[in-house]
Amino acid sequence: MAGAYGQVGAFAAIAYLRPEEHLVDGKTAPDTRLSSYGRPYPLIDVRILDEKVVAVSVDLPALAGRVILDPRRPAHPGGPR
Repeated sequence: MAGAYGQVGAFAAIAYLRPEEHLVDGKTAPDTRLSSYGRPYPLIDVRILDEKVVAVSVDLPALAGRVILDPRRPAHPGGPR
């Protein structure tokens, strides 16, 4: 079992809930965890913006907002930075 989140305009999946994160002490994890999309992939910064276009704290669950993606692009030798 695994969970993932993506968007039509995104180049790949955005976040991933690993199979081992579906369990806590060998039992099914609580709904609050299972309803999560998991952690963002390492090469993607994810922010949630509220109606005033201000970043929402990750400590405030269940808020609506815009999902903003910013791919992290490692510097490539000889290429654009």
